[in-house]
Amino acid sequence: MEAEKNLSKEEVVSKIFELYEECKKFPEWDITIDNILTAIGDENVIEFFVSVGDIFLSQQLREVVNKGIF
Repeated sequence: MEAEKNLSKEEVVSKIFELYEECKKFPEWDITIDNILTAIGDENVIEFFVSVGDIFLSQQLREVVNKGIF
């Protein structure tokens, strides 16, 4: 963690995009979310994953609406 404090702006941007791409995979995981959230047990982590899921589901809904499917 200490080494990450000295990242360049380019490295930070790269890490942000890496994290974003990994988080995009979250709704595709073949798991039941209730089992994972129960196993996590940390309210902050649970809130983070629920928020990430909400963001990507919102983006998918927006795409469907923009295509006139819904």
